[in-house]
Amino acid sequence: MVSLGMFALGAFIGFVIAYGLTKITDWTKPASVFSAIISAAVAGGVFTFIQYLGGTSIGTALFLYPVGLAYGALCSNLRWVTEQNINRFFALLHIAAFAAASVLLLAWFLYPPFRDLLP
Repeated sequence: MVSLGMFALGAFIGFVIAYGLTKITDWTKPASVFSAIISAAVAGGVFTFIQYLGGTSIGTALFLYPVGLAYGALCSNLRWVTEQNINRFFALLHIAAFAAASVLLLAWFLYPPFRDLLP
């Protein structure tokens, strides 16, 4: 199932990049800005390698990579929900968005009528 693999790759890359970007505390340092630019380039550069290695056999499953990127970033930022000085409304909204995305993705990948819609 190529679509699940593309989603998993996107989720992994999205999690790692979002985690790295949240660890940057001082955006005035050139090294911090450079690492953010490199992170964005790595996330986008994966497309080139996927198309080079997979060729045309991947097809439209390639479009699940950005979905995985967004889901990985959403998962990575769940840890700030437990911090003390946060807005509870945004924390609950983030948890609700994570839960809704998880249910939709599980239905999409596991429920046969939805799975038939995958490329």
